Formats: sequence, C-alpha cells, structure tokens
Amino acid sequence: MITTTQMYWLVKLDDIRCVFGDTLWFPIAWIIVVAIVSFAAFLGTIDEMEDKRRKVHAILKKALWTCVPMLFLIVIIQVTVALVPSTRQMAAIVVLPKIVNNEKVQTMGNRLYDLALEWMEEMRPANRAERPAGEPTDKKGACK
Repeated sequence: MITTTQMYWLVKLDDIRCVFGDTLWFPIAWIIVVAIVSFAAFLGTIDEMEDKRRKVHAILKKALWTCVPMLFLIVIIQVTVALVPSTRQMAAIVVLPKIVNNEKVQTMGNRLYDLALEWMEEMRPANRAERPAGEPTDKKGACK
C-alpha cells in the first residue's frame, strides 16, 4: 500500500535535490566571498591607521547586515518552492495512491496475469494442433 505522504516524497525528492545540489551553491558562495573579503579587509587594515580601519570595518559591517538576511531569504524561498508541489504533481499525489490501493485494481492485476498465463499455455505448439502452411485465416487473423 502506498500513502499520500510516500507519494509526496517520491514526487518532490527530485526538486529538493535540485535545490540543495544545483541552486543553493550561489548563496553559500556569496557568504564565503563576503567572509573572505571581510577577513582580508580586517587583516589589511591592522597595520594602517585606526581611523581607516574603523571606516572599512563600518562598511563591511553594513554589507554583512544587508547581505546575510537576503541570503537567508533566498534560501527560504528556494526551499519553499521545492517543497510546494505543482498542480500535476498534486494530482498524482492524491489520485495514484487511491488507484493503486483499490482492491478491484489489485485483483484485476491477478486476473490479467492468470489470463496471460492461460493464453501462453494455449499458444504452446504442444498444446494446439499445428496449422498447415498456407491455410487461410479469417478477418481477425485467427485460423478457421
């Protein structure tokens, strides 16, 4: 039996993988670049005058306070988009478990399997009389 929760994760795992594997690298790379620039600016100003160091520190602090919330917002939006199913995905999530878990459909599969086995058994050369070559067939293609 398959549940709607299992179907949801089956449908959405590819989108979630895409967000964390393909598109999340940009915000992470941005955070790393800002951290490296901040660290380099801090190291570069150690030997300089205290006044310049304070100005650079203030500029970098403003940059971090504006960039970091935007990066978190980007991550939250990307994860939200990955978790919300589209209309077609939602239809599959709701409808497929009902079809698969239906008793009539499950028993129909067993009956179709048994019917196919019977047909294959009848089609074996040992179980049917061999038709002479050139014998005409009716309109459906079966022997007369």
